Amino acid sequence: MNKWAVIAIVVITMIIYLPVINGLKDAFLNTNNQFTLGTLSNILSKNNIRRSLWITTIQALTSTLIALLIGSLLAVIMVSISIPGEKLFHIVGFTAFMAPPMIVVTGFLDLYGEYGFLSSIIPQLGVLGKGLTGIIAAHVFYNIPLAFSFVYSALIGVPREIIHTVILFSGGKVKYIIKKIIIPYISPAIISSGLIIFIYCFTSFAIPLSIGGIYYSTLEVYIYRYYKISFQPNNAAAIAFIQYLILQLIVLIIIAMYRREKIMAAPITAYKYPFKISRIAYFLGIIYSYAVLFYLLLPLIIIPIYGFVNPYTNRLDIDAWTHLLNPTYDPGIGVSIGQIYINTFYYALMTLVLGVSISLFIAVASPRTVDVIYLSLLAISPLTLSYGLLRSYGGILPVPLIIVLAHITATLPLATRLLRIGYYRIPRIILDSARVIGERGIPYIFRVLIPLMKPSLVTASLLAIIISIGEFSATYFIATSNYYTISPTIHVLRSLRKWEEADALATLLLIITASIVALVRGRIESWRMQ
Repeated sequence: MNKWAVIAIVVITMIIYLPVINGLKDAFLNTNNQFTLGTLSNILSKNNIRRSLWITTIQALTSTLIALLIGSLLAVIMVSISIPGEKLFHIVGFTAFMAPPMIVVTGFLDLYGEYGFLSSIIPQLGVLGKGLTGIIAAHVFYNIPLAFSFVYSALIGVPREIIHTVILFSGGKVKYIIKKIIIPYISPAIISSGLIIFIYCFTSFAIPLSIGGIYYSTLEVYIYRYYKISFQPNNAAAIAFIQYLILQLIVLIIIAMYRREKIMAAPITAYKYPFKISRIAYFLGIIYSYAVLFYLLLPLIIIPIYGFVNPYTNRLDIDAWTHLLNPTYDPGIGVSIGQIYINTFYYALMTLVLGVSISLFIAVASPRTVDVIYLSLLAISPLTLSYGLLRSYGGILPVPLIIVLAHITATLPLATRLLRIGYYRIPRIILDSARVIGERGIPYIFRVLIPLMKPSLVTASLLAIIISIGEFSATYFIATSNYYTISPTIHVLRSLRKWEEADALATLLLIITASIVALVRGRIESWRMQ
């Protein structure tokens, strides 16, 4: 094991695993700090927790299956026919996937909530804005792009000679091509993306908290309630431990699959299979694709509209913007809006500097050892980590730094993956030559690695900013109002029924996110063309 791997393991242990262990061990302690299994037994005996476990599993499984079905079919259609405005599908999908949770919540409540735009026209659509169906609908919105990305990447990655050979011998018959090419090649992608989507849905916090309501509380919501509201940290730790065991089993499956076949990001390039498709099938494919596009696009469009409309009078109103542009304005949470903006961008800057630096160490470290470590982070939910950070460093480190550590953890898997791709794009002969002429240590990083990995570093940095700015779970769990960022403030404003201000702030967050997403996509596209 090289020194980079040792550094990476030490850093990850101090930031993540040590706090998580400190937090989870509370599940085996009583109020006198004595070892006991009574806390776990007590939690498992509670009807509300058993129901919550059932709801968490059902909503995650249902959301995963629906997202996989919709995303996979869309990917097959995209490689089969030419769709007008195809680039828009990729842009909207990427934006939807990277959208902060509170943007998704705000968009769905604006469309399908009690006073939503569509639910006021078609009352039956109100089921998509509340309860279990609302949670599933929002999770499907989030994860269609992920399923599409995995399957689309698998399909356009099929060797061209195989495609043309099968099509030649089959006469272009769709059923035969599906059996011989599509199913074999997309099955691993479906399984991989399905497992990851299930984990994302299982550990989701903002959506169940805001849309589900008390009756449909998930395990994450109960961790929050027991710790922050009921002041029963041992019970919160017990729920976190149960959740961790379930997620760790799934992560072990992902790691096993990862070792067999590396999961790569979807290419930007496009490829069309020369299928023989009937006119009816063509038009059905077009209709289906645009239906998915509108499902992803509508929640993003409605937010800025409602940001300028008074929900009580349905008339244009800029009072909310007047408030949000006044740095001394207190939106009702005991802190000025200016301080909220400062907090948001301070955490983002610190996450950018520290998170990308740590990701770079991981990216150049031993892949077999370190990849397993950072992939296993998927088993640690945001609230489990937040609880552990408070348990370990609550009396030592200032709250802003604890929040930054949580944000760094959220960025590690994606940033590390991007940097690892960038690292392997460097010709080995260049790295070997640099070592031969004596480049070592810190100079090697700044004079060799960073210049050669600039495209991936820029992309990872932009993504780190997006994730930090939009992060909700850890910030809401760790911070008091003095340390809030934009995302928790949106949630509080909605709870105070200040809907126009909440939508205006969500619009601001959406503008920032969409702008960075555009930069990220532009960088990735130019990077892949090099």
